Amino acid sequence: MIRPITSPELPACLALIQSAFAPVMARFHVTKDNAPYHVAFMALDDFVCDFDNMSMYGYFCGEELAGFVALEKLDGNEYRVNYFTVAPEHQRRGIGAALLNFCKAQINVGETLSLYFINANEPLKAWYIKQGLSYTGTRRVDYLPFEQGRMEWIKTG
Repeated sequence: MIRPITSPELPACLALIQSAFAPVMARFHVTKDNAPYHVAFMALDDFVCDFDNMSMYGYFCGEELAGFVALEKLDGNEYRVNYFTVAPEHQRRGIGAALLNFCKAQINVGETLSLYFINANEPLKAWYIKQGLSYTGTRRVDYLPFEQGRMEWIKTG
């Protein structure tokens, strides 16, 4: 079941994100020293600040938080998917697809859903493409030690 996250659940959400991101960060040599602002190393106070700026949702298996996503309204007709996470023990069960489809359902015709990821993560890129997103290119930002890939999906009638 997907439902909105409440503020008392934020510590559990951040713990899920950080534990799920840990193997990916290790695989791509991303550390607190070279990416201090990445959510994988974010302090709870900083994460809580995002609660007022994004719509946050959890995928629950019974009472257990198994997945998480935040949807942020940007300028114009764009919504950004942030902190998209599925607990490793719940992966390959359709939870990520369910969360992404849930995000797609939140936007209107003509609006765009976008997200950024570690561009070198080819399996993840292939998974996003399988989910109907288009790869639109890359960007570099000063606060991350890797190139980011950008994916988008435009809702049509």
